[in-house]
Amino acid sequence: MSDTSTHKSFDSDFPILGLLPKKETGAWQFLNKYPEYDGKNVTIGILDSGVDPGAAGLQKTPDGRPKIIDIVDATGSGDVDVSTTVEAVDGTITGLSGRKLKIPTFWTNPSNVYHIGIKSSLDLYPKLLRERLSTEYKKKIWDPQHREKLAEAVKKLEDFDREPSVELSQEEREIREDLQHQIDVLNSTEKKYNFPPKIFDCVVFNDGKVWRACMDTSCIGKLEDCSLMASYYEENQYATISALDQMNYSFNIWNDGNVLEVVTNAGSHGTHVACIAAGYFEHEPEKNGIAPGAQIVAIKIGDSRLGSMETGTALIRAIIHLSRKGVKLANYSYGEGYLWPNAGRINEVIEESVRENGLVFVSSAGNDGPALGTVGSPGGTCSSIVSVGAYVTPEMMKAEYSLREYLPLMHYTWSSRGPAADGALGISISAPGGAITSVANWTLKGSELMNGTSMSSPNACGCIALIMSALAAKGRHCSPYELRRALEYCAINESSQNFDKFAAGFGVVKVEKTFDYLHNVLSHRDILMDINWHVSVTMPKSGSNSPGRGIFIHEPNQAFKRTEHFVYVKPELHGEGLEKEKINLSVHARLVCEESYVKSPSHIELMNTGRGFYIQVDPTGLETGCYLTELKAFDCDNVERGPLWRLPITVIVPRKVPSWNYSQENISFQPGEIRRHFFVVPIGASYVEVKISSNHKENSLKMLLHAVQFHSFSTKRLSHFLSLNPLATADDNFILINDNSTIEITIARWWASLGNATLSYSVQFRGVMLSSKSFTLHAGAPALPIDIKSYCPRAEEISPNVTLRFWEQSLKPSSFKIRTLDSIRDCVVPYKRQIYGLELIYKLNIDRTTDVVINFAPLSSLLYESDLESQLWMLHDAATKVHITSGDAFPSGYSKKLDKGDYLLRLQIRHEKQDILEKLKDLTATIQLKLHSNITLDLYSDTSGALVNSRKFPSSIILPEGESSTFFAAPPNDEKISKNSGRLLGSLTLSRDESIKKAVNYPFYYVIPNGKKNNKSTPEKRLSNEEASKILMEAERDCRIAHLRKLEDPLLYYNELCIKYNDYVPLHLSYLQGVEANPNVSSGHITDVCTKALDLIDKNEVLINIGLKNDQRPDAARIKADTETKKLWLIELYIKFSSSLLDSLEKVDNDILRIENQNSIELMKSQLHQSILNLMSLSDSSQDQQTGQVIARYASYKRLYGKSLKILLKIFEERCAGQDSNDLEVKIISLCKKCDWNHLANYYEDWRVYKHPKGPYRPF
Repeated sequence: MSDTSTHKSFDSDFPILGLLPKKETGAWQFLNKYPEYDGKNVTIGILDSGVDPGAAGLQKTPDGRPKIIDIVDATGSGDVDVSTTVEAVDGTITGLSGRKLKIPTFWTNPSNVYHIGIKSSLDLYPKLLRERLSTEYKKKIWDPQHREKLAEAVKKLEDFDREPSVELSQEEREIREDLQHQIDVLNSTEKKYNFPPKIFDCVVFNDGKVWRACMDTSCIGKLEDCSLMASYYEENQYATISALDQMNYSFNIWNDGNVLEVVTNAGSHGTHVACIAAGYFEHEPEKNGIAPGAQIVAIKIGDSRLGSMETGTALIRAIIHLSRKGVKLANYSYGEGYLWPNAGRINEVIEESVRENGLVFVSSAGNDGPALGTVGSPGGTCSSIVSVGAYVTPEMMKAEYSLREYLPLMHYTWSSRGPAADGALGISISAPGGAITSVANWTLKGSELMNGTSMSSPNACGCIALIMSALAAKGRHCSPYELRRALEYCAINESSQNFDKFAAGFGVVKVEKTFDYLHNVLSHRDILMDINWHVSVTMPKSGSNSPGRGIFIHEPNQAFKRTEHFVYVKPELHGEGLEKEKINLSVHARLVCEESYVKSPSHIELMNTGRGFYIQVDPTGLETGCYLTELKAFDCDNVERGPLWRLPITVIVPRKVPSWNYSQENISFQPGEIRRHFFVVPIGASYVEVKISSNHKENSLKMLLHAVQFHSFSTKRLSHFLSLNPLATADDNFILINDNSTIEITIARWWASLGNATLSYSVQFRGVMLSSKSFTLHAGAPALPIDIKSYCPRAEEISPNVTLRFWEQSLKPSSFKIRTLDSIRDCVVPYKRQIYGLELIYKLNIDRTTDVVINFAPLSSLLYESDLESQLWMLHDAATKVHITSGDAFPSGYSKKLDKGDYLLRLQIRHEKQDILEKLKDLTATIQLKLHSNITLDLYSDTSGALVNSRKFPSSIILPEGESSTFFAAPPNDEKISKNSGRLLGSLTLSRDESIKKAVNYPFYYVIPNGKKNNKSTPEKRLSNEEASKILMEAERDCRIAHLRKLEDPLLYYNELCIKYNDYVPLHLSYLQGVEANPNVSSGHITDVCTKALDLIDKNEVLINIGLKNDQRPDAARIKADTETKKLWLIELYIKFSSSLLDSLEKVDNDILRIENQNSIELMKSQLHQSILNLMSLSDSSQDQQTGQVIARYASYKRLYGKSLKILLKIFEERCAGQDSNDLEVKIISLCKKCDWNHLANYYEDWRVYKHPKGPYRPF
């Protein structure tokens, strides 16, 4: 068939509108009907990972206005402390990197005062960009240079070896060895290459009108090649760091020029979100976002220090900034799980901004479905937020996912489902949850497919912007409460079997229907629709005083009987001058519920005060399953306006399983179909095992297995994605929180599957009841008894094991300070409530390289629900201040491998009230370190057996139904545990099956005893007068000598002491230690003192004693100790002697020291050579850093640069944290230059500047 005939046989039109869906919500039709209501006069706050101002579609609006009017980094991760000021001299300043910065002549700075700071590229580049740059830089720049130098080094050695084969002289052997050392260094560096960060000098000044800033992206001080910009909101300027990275950045300048905020993005997520909501493509309008006429305020709330995780600091600052800018619509496509809903400092500030500032806050519901109760926080848990679920349409399946078949509109399998744990519906509306649109330029992708409620939220937000734009043009005021109520009332709930009402909320957002309702049905401001109706529910006699926002019956003690619930309704009117409206508020309300299992009053009179009434829920006649209904209140005088308020009612009736087993055979699953099963967990069950078998002979199946168990006002949930091969079986295990409670087991077919699938599956409850859910063994106890009992109808095999994997130590802060934070960024609008920061300092020592987790237990796992505003910690090298890692409320996510050494830990906690912060000034930090090797505890049949190490508990037993057993965990051996106090952490497991052990385990702690072992007491020996006098004289001598090194000019006192103690080596060592850094003391004098001290020690005797393997002499122990002392003296003296000779010889070579007699020079060289040989006979340069450094220096003096570099690099690699290695790195860089390896010198220089930052610690 010809190409021409082929072209005629298919439709060549691309389903372009499926790339960024608009038709399903009516946005496309609305814009065609009302093109002038395209979002104009609406500004959307995008609270996300940051927005790239250079991405396609984000430059301008249809009428030519800037698309992005402000860009802010609210996290603090972009902040630079530029409080250090300098004045230019001859048009040049020195940056904190140490580089000379040439001030361009076209800069205007009347004061000549410049604020300076530094910023690392590691702070500005996301992980994916760092990985790309590392690969590209190494391939394009590093590798060609390095290979050239390696080839040169190899050729030099080959040329050397081509010489006639004669016996080499000592000098020639050293030269050849050095050539090999150079090759070794180059090969080793290639293997250990790590892309170095760039350090950018930052300069801030006031040009007489505005503050301006420049970042030295040239990294060589050429500021004229770098961008000079004001704060973004003033001039809308941004620049690109480099052509290779394509990372765009902008500035904000705070605190009178003392803080520079460098804004980049922590990921491409935020750019994608912004384009969905409001992107504008002038020549490709079909690619536009939902509201192309809207403008954007981009606020980065994803902290780069935490891999783009949101923080409380960022969220509070973002809300403050939105209030300051007068933004009335915000999108938030972020969220986490929660411990309890609709509580915490962040939720309070969001609700306050909605109430006081009229902010419409739109947020993603979460991607943790399909089980019920999986909405995230704050989207699904905060009352004031418009929460958005995600669905997929046939057009999206065609354009975005390229499916072979197009399925009906359905919610994505992963879209979170309501209700919230306190009964609230959890989801307000739904919108399309996928799009292909622009991403950040640094990805080099242009556009990308992303899906999630992160995409449905900006789609809905754009729809709201269209409505707000139209209402503004009509002069129609609409409060957030009225707008949300209208969105929910006008949403469409599809009738498709795959359209899940728990995922949809009130349904699919409809733009034109909502606008018509607000413009025509409610053509003027309606005070009743402006009211924020607080509806809360409590269950009398339930034992809980916590009010819910709905009724959620799910536990067996509620699901099998009638329950009474007290509903309390209280109106809130917000705004100035509403006193008469409050007085006149009177509503004749009709209460309606369509389900017969709910009994309520038919009417209630509402006024400006709280009213309460009782309703009854009777699920006793309901079949096993889940039910959702609502109690709605209508105004009897105007039913057309829709419900004034709604009370959601969710009922789960679980299935009892007396046999502990439930199975289904040959069950058909359509694409996206979800089957929920609710069970009462049998008493005594500790985990549940789910097996799924495919009955398909040909195709693989994609399934999602989800288990959820509610606990108080939170949930425990686990999900696993399963890919079943033909006729294959998969199984999974889930630990249970409580027995005699309800668990949901959901099995779902993946939404993008094709065709019907037939499965068989079973749910088997397993396990035994333990005496506790966690266990603590104290060192003083002989053993810890652990009781187990089986209730399972089938006998359980029990194989107990206790393994300890971590050591945990506690740190108290060494200092604290409460600071007043930024008066603009950290002052809550509109009441000017200042936020304060408590900063705590902890000193941490790590005695070996290991994985470390830092935890502040009272603050852990609390973000949105925390009563505090936020917490953030940063870890630094104690010596250099370099930032190593950071963490926040979720410690397990920030494990870090730390080298041996000293560290400084800084914690900041923020709140408006100083007295609350004051109470936290002694907060304990918990440091969890991975053990070098796991410790397995011995288990015994009784306590006595644990004491005498007999009668161990069997490795496995069979426990029939109704029987119990006890085993005893004994403490570990003393030699296996740390000498320090604290506790060891691990887990107790009861199965041999690794998959069960991974899923079902219980925390186990061993408390290490405080203090050291008591030494055996020995009777005090009586001294003779002569012995006592000798001891006193020696103590006086040692005291006088110890003070010698502390004197500014110890020579006079040294000469005086020499009269009495000239034969005592420590005298000379103490003097040498006192004068070694004194520039006024000549190297010759140090050489003479060293010679004098060395003559006092019999080196040969020391070497002979060191070489003795089995000394049988009676005083062998004393001789050994004396020999070790003298050995250390000799090592220190040879190091100082060699160093002083090198000082003299280097001065001669540099013409600093003139010596007329050449014989004197040769004598010094000979002495130096012999000193080095003596030192090497006593000390290994690979083990002792001081020895290594002096031998490396000697090698460098002899121009054996390869040998010197090899030694110094080994010392550098083995250094400990907390040791300042700057001088060492300078020597390495110098040697690289001497080898003509400029690429290596630049490599180590980049790392040196990064590892030794000047100025203060990195700001919070």
